[in-house]
Amino acid sequence: MLLVYILIIFILYLLRTNLLNTTIFIVTPFIFIIIINNLIATTFGFFSISDKVIMVIIVFLVVFFTGTLFSDYFLSKIRLPESKLSGVYNINIKNITTYVVTVFVLKLIQIGYFSVTSSSKELVKSGYKDFGLDGIIGHLFLSTYPLLGILLYVGIKQNKKYLIGIVLTGILLAFFSFVKYHVISLVFILYLYISIKDKKYWLKGARISLLIVPFLFILNYAILFLARNAHPDLSFYIYNIWTYIAGSVINMNILVHEGIINDNIGSWFAETFLALPNFIFKNLIGESYKLEEFSIGLQTIGFNMNSGELTSPVVSTVGQLYSFNNLLLFILLVFIWGMILEFLFTKSLQTKGETLKLFVSVFITFSMLSFFSNYYTLMIPWEIMLFSIFIPKLFLYKKNQ
Repeated sequence: MLLVYILIIFILYLLRTNLLNTTIFIVTPFIFIIIINNLIATTFGFFSISDKVIMVIIVFLVVFFTGTLFSDYFLSKIRLPESKLSGVYNINIKNITTYVVTVFVLKLIQIGYFSVTSSSKELVKSGYKDFGLDGIIGHLFLSTYPLLGILLYVGIKQNKKYLIGIVLTGILLAFFSFVKYHVISLVFILYLYISIKDKKYWLKGARISLLIVPFLFILNYAILFLARNAHPDLSFYIYNIWTYIAGSVINMNILVHEGIINDNIGSWFAETFLALPNFIFKNLIGESYKLEEFSIGLQTIGFNMNSGELTSPVVSTVGQLYSFNNLLLFILLVFIWGMILEFLFTKSLQTKGETLKLFVSVFITFSMLSFFSNYYTLMIPWEIMLFSIFIPKLFLYKKNQ
């Protein structure tokens, strides 16, 4: 597997003289998870990822990469409309700052309100659900995700520390939803956006992001357990972090070896692509399309030497595609995925407009997190993608010509 990965990197460098390809973003997490799990984590009680699962990942790697190469053909044929966030238009940073700070104040008021009106026992029991990103304030907060990318880039380029401070405040508020992917996705969106804007941030930003994310994991668990007056040792955090990161890939063993099949392919597509329409219909007319969720149930992925069984209910997007039990369909979907993602990514590097850069940052982020699960079954990724297209356009002003 590692040899195939290295070979693809070598081919990529020969063809493009750089490694800016979405294969690196999407497949690399799988490679590292398999290597770390089978060489290190298994010695601490986690199940090994089988050779058959590794073969599925290799097929995924090769097909996805092939799809990205085919995107070059469409790049020469398709011209996307240029965003108005370029040319004679500019972004009003002052108005963006005012809007973002206003939303943050509302979010802080919400957190303060529930902290005062609810007992600590009620908050802990609910897992701080009231601090989440539901309701009007939650949706407003999600609308700031793409705007924070713009503020971070301007803050770094123009050395405006107060803008960077606002972005860090946004990360902190996202963290206090206590839903891990809320803050992790924001960190990656910010990293991808500023890197697409300026390639010098690719490596530096990657290093910073990969330090921030594990820290946020540990801090999340630490605060929740401190609130419960529990004091787990360091091994607890290590086991839980690896269960969260690798559980979905280890669970592919169940799909490959026990032949769990998802017969309702249409329902999987509906669950993936109708998450946002369902949310809208449910709130407008009280009705929504009933989706049959694909689930493998709670599966054992290893044994903690101190506390016993380790379990995870999730499976990676690759595993979900494999569960269709149709190799040709698996290859076709992965190929299309790679082709579309690479096409949009390359276009975002070539265009001067901000809209596509912001959209692609979000699209790649949740595709990159596919090693954990299919996040497109949730409403939030689609909502942030829509915000990335429309919200920045509300903050344009026209320069004197």
